[in-house]
Amino acid sequence: MQVPKVDRDHMADNHVMLRCAIADVLRGHLHPGSVRVRAGEHVTMGAWLGSVGNSGNSGEPHLHVHAQSRGSTETPLDGKPRPIAFTARFPVRGDHIVLHMKRILVTGATGQVGAAVISALRVFDHFVVRAGVRDVETESLRWNGDARVEPVAFDFLDPRSHDAALADCDSLFLLRPPQLTGDFGDVIARAQHHGVRHIVFLSVQGAERNRFIPHHKIERRLVASGVSYTMLRPAYFMQNFTSTLHDELVRRHRIFLPAGSACFTLVDVGDIARVAALVLTQHGTQHYGQAYTLTSQTPLTFEQMAAQLTTKLGLRITYDSPSPWRFYRTLRRDGREPGLILIMLLLHLLPRFTGTPAVTQTVAALTGQPPVEFAQFVEAHRDELLLDMDKP
Repeated sequence: MQVPKVDRDHMADNHVMLRCAIADVLRGHLHPGSVRVRAGEHVTMGAWLGSVGNSGNSGEPHLHVHAQSRGSTETPLDGKPRPIAFTARFPVRGDHIVLHMKRILVTGATGQVGAAVISALRVFDHFVVRAGVRDVETESLRWNGDARVEPVAFDFLDPRSHDAALADCDSLFLLRPPQLTGDFGDVIARAQHHGVRHIVFLSVQGAERNRFIPHHKIERRLVASGVSYTMLRPAYFMQNFTSTLHDELVRRHRIFLPAGSACFTLVDVGDIARVAALVLTQHGTQHYGQAYTLTSQTPLTFEQMAAQLTTKLGLRITYDSPSPWRFYRTLRRDGREPGLILIMLLLHLLPRFTGTPAVTQTVAALTGQPPVEFAQFVEAHRDELLLDMDKP
């Protein structure tokens, strides 16, 4: 309504009544047309109910919060008033109440997974996302205008940056840059020092059994630390084809990996991000101490992946499985760093001797949506995969 007009015939007017365990809680005077929930819908912490307005008996925009015993839906204010606490205390007239906005630090914020996690988190309200980046001035343009994303300086190799980034954070999304091999003990310790209550670590499928990969050491350190944790153990990233494997697709129209005929389980980074966002924002402790293996439903060999790429892209893609030594020499000649080449060797050579990793239903169970399959990924990223394909 136009201020200062009021509607005394409809006291709460546009409102939402939450039926809680011991009381009904009304949010009243909401802006017309802004209510996003329906009668009978189950809502959780962080859900968007509506926008503040001044409908009903209200002379200015504000949010009316009212707790009462169970009343009638037809006459929402006929229940007996109940006391209500904010931040664990009962306020008195004149008190200023500051509600804590949960802060989540996302490391590797400009990488494939980190950027996807931030995008997934941005759909949730009542959370502030701290984007850990090396260069705040340059990277802040990515989220320009979004008050929920705070770029902060964070460099794994610069311990001085850790304290400022972790201060006042509730949760930490931790991922391992490919070039680092430590157990992140210092980062985990600083997170505990600053009161971080939950660390979600991006590991890899099978890390709990494979002592040769850095993720195994980090998982062990995290468990031993005593901080609440959740392990995400994704399968082989489909997005490898738009990053580390893309150059070979462009230059030689082939997949060049020493994987033989090994079958790989796959996962889309978008599915990882949706699970991570849910685990980081969902109220309660149900994800603490859990390890989630994230996969699509169809394991494939690289020969089969090449066939699907050929079909979907309309361009013949071959698969060449070299010896480890030929693979190393070829990538060194192409300018790849020795450390990265060795990681790629481990990633693609070991599955030839360990069998096909298990497929899980975790993505669908947690998000309510089926995971992306490889053919869907190729269709969705066709333009990106074809980028520069026509150049010599």
